Amino acid sequence: MHGPAQTAATGDTDFGQVSGGPSTGLTPLADFAAEPGTRARWAALLHRSAHPNPFYGPDFLIPLAERLGPGGGLAIAWVRAESAEGPRLVGLLPVLMPARGALRRTLVALGLAADGPEAFVHPMVVDTTPLLDRDAAMPAAAALVRHLATQAPGTLLRLRFLREGPASEALAEAAASLALPHAPISRFARAGLAADSAPVAGRRLRDLRRDARRLSEHGTIAFETLTGAGVEAGREAFLALEASGWKGRAGTALAEAPDRLAFAREALCARAAAPAIAIDLMRLDGRPIAASIHLLAGEAGGTFKCAFDEAYARGSPGVQLDAYTARALADGSLPARSLDSCAAPGHPVEGLWPERLGFRDEAILLAPAAEPTRLARLLAGIARRETARATLKRLAKRLLRRKTTAARG
Repeated sequence: MHGPAQTAATGDTDFGQVSGGPSTGLTPLADFAAEPGTRARWAALLHRSAHPNPFYGPDFLIPLAERLGPGGGLAIAWVRAESAEGPRLVGLLPVLMPARGALRRTLVALGLAADGPEAFVHPMVVDTTPLLDRDAAMPAAAALVRHLATQAPGTLLRLRFLREGPASEALAEAAASLALPHAPISRFARAGLAADSAPVAGRRLRDLRRDARRLSEHGTIAFETLTGAGVEAGREAFLALEASGWKGRAGTALAEAPDRLAFAREALCARAAAPAIAIDLMRLDGRPIAASIHLLAGEAGGTFKCAFDEAYARGSPGVQLDAYTARALADGSLPARSLDSCAAPGHPVEGLWPERLGFRDEAILLAPAAEPTRLARLLAGIARRETARATLKRLAKRLLRRKTTAARG
């Protein structure tokens, strides 16, 4: 594990509204979070980021790492600059640094392990876009990548869920400015919503109305969005719904393990602000039968988890709630302008949420002016590993007869 490190960024980096050259570092998460004032600066960066990735906000990432993370292996790569208000974070990326030793070198040589830092990914983290100050995205990205190149020279930096947009463009421009080869390993798209997305119409609307009539035969249907003080009750409703379904039976629901439950109650609470929490509920005669948890940052957000009462599956309460979320975003009940479904490609939510959000699995070779074929060889090795892993995963699911789920499930 790399301990705290600081260097002065060099070159013609322009940080616009911030003054002075940036400082950079790679610090273990626990040490970074304990520094006075850091958590507040981190939260401020999240909300003004070119892409405000809620999974990398301190109020989510810190409890996740403490309760369910990789122990001491997680570090924060950071860029700090001076401003009129004092030190200001302008770039941040949680990374897992490669272990040292003969066994690791052998696995890398055999193509069975990555040889460089990787943006932190976890079953509950489905966006690995770095936090880059929107007023200095490219220089912040350049300073971040340059520092990682000094810490792990000649290796591959991988970002498995890089959202396409201003942050990815800044990262690509930064890599090019540093003569670092980079390329996507793969691309995909997820369903999303915007406040002005087209409403559901045609056959899908008729299906929604038919299912709503089925549910209304059992009682009165009502929807609501909970924020602030209401979040805690919404969270507990979600936990109960999730535990009552197939995840509870499989032992994978958040409430089924003490560490998962502790994480949920710490991260998904009323005081959380970076990201903030909103919970959509569908009630039948006052009793929750479906719930969705959203993580909000800046004017955007992502749907973290969904659950519904399987006793009413014929009326599709989860689909009904997804349709309500679209209405709530449009009318302002849900305090955001856009929402990432966080669902795997092909998920049924694609029929209700019409936007498509581009992502890529990105690789940056931390070796300036490396021979052109080196990156291609490394990517080919990754492709072989991913194919083998996917084959084994499909076989295991067949053997265990488990459902394929998205991160939001």
